[in-house]
Amino acid sequence: MDLESSGTFLVPDGSGLTVTIESISVVEGASRVNGNNSSFGVESLDRAEDDSDQFDSSLLESLTLSFNRAVSISRLDFVGFSGSDSFDFYGTSIDVNDLIGDQEYDLSSMPMVLAANQAFTMKATTGSVGLQDITLAAIPEPTAFLFGALVAGCVGMAATRQRPARSSATASAEPLS
Repeated sequence: MDLESSGTFLVPDGSGLTVTIESISVVEGASRVNGNNSSFGVESLDRAEDDSDQFDSSLLESLTLSFNRAVSISRLDFVGFSGSDSFDFYGTSIDVNDLIGDQEYDLSSMPMVLAANQAFTMKATTGSVGLQDITLAAIPEPTAFLFGALVAGCVGMAATRQRPARSSATASAEPLS
């Protein structure tokens, strides 16, 4: 995956969610988002020593993105995280002690919520770290909830109006002897 330094891309999950590259920063020269089958990162095009599918702190590589809709991020999967490496994801500092399993940072108990079009930055603060996967879900807009409630109310009213009227016959009880 070779992407240039800006653009908007559709997330391939059928939700209509798009991600926009707001900026890519490196110590000097041209850069782009670059990745392979295992991870993605920032590539400094003018630096031969760059590990192009990771974020390299020595090259001050960072990536700022935004989504067109509000999202809830529940997990980050990393590649190449070791010993003294650390990573900053939208102001949250992550080091090797924060990871579980195979280089996974779990946010499921308290997901990170980003508003629509809210820019967020990610970067390695020490070492070189690749980001393999970001698990997220688009948050439905409040108008979608309102529309759903309106539809449910209309269906309920229509169902009530089509029900036949109940008879008002009452049964008389005879005393038991």
